[in-house]
Amino acid sequence: VGGFAENGLGFDVSGAQKIIQPLKKIIELARKKNVPLIHMREAYSDDLTDLNPTHTWYELIGKKGGGGWRYLIYGEKGHEIVSELAPIEGEHVIDKAGKNGVYDPPPKEAINQISLLDILRKLKVKNVLVAGVATSVCVNDTARGLRREFVPVLIEDCCGDYENRLHEWTLLNFGKRQQKGDGLYGRTSHSRNVISVLDSW
Repeated sequence: VGGFAENGLGFDVSGAQKIIQPLKKIIELARKKNVPLIHMREAYSDDLTDLNPTHTWYELIGKKGGGGWRYLIYGEKGHEIVSELAPIEGEHVIDKAGKNGVYDPPPKEAINQISLLDILRKLKVKNVLVAGVATSVCVNDTARGLRREFVPVLIEDCCGDYENRLHEWTLLNFGKRQQKGDGLYGRTSHSRNVISVLDSW
């Protein structure tokens, strides 16, 4: 989301910013090839009543960014997807009040009260490409939630984190440590491989 990719909240956002261009290439190619795209945003209600009691980021959720917007509050700038990766008409947008895009519910204000699993089941897909931020948090949590029914594939250079070591360790633990990229929870790949496959369609 935009709030994560902008400075002013006291943490390094370079890991989020560097994924924009490679992910943009994949999104543009996927649209040309009619590959379904699903966008996800972490978002909470204005009054924070849907904040998980075990959440460890109380001090950041709802905090004001440099532009006056509040971080991860539904409907504010800190909740929007960056313009370079923004969804277009007809693409699914899922809001989740938590880190897990599979199991965490949307905030009560969300227009789309829709389930990721329902969308994927209707599409009858097997493999799900996963990208975004942060690798060790939302990306990892959501991808693990998918593995019971699907094969999640983390796109290595289209995921970012606060620290590179967190990014790399998550990839290793997820699937990168295996020679063929198959690991404990799914698979990993690079954007150039994804683009090569999409180009061949």
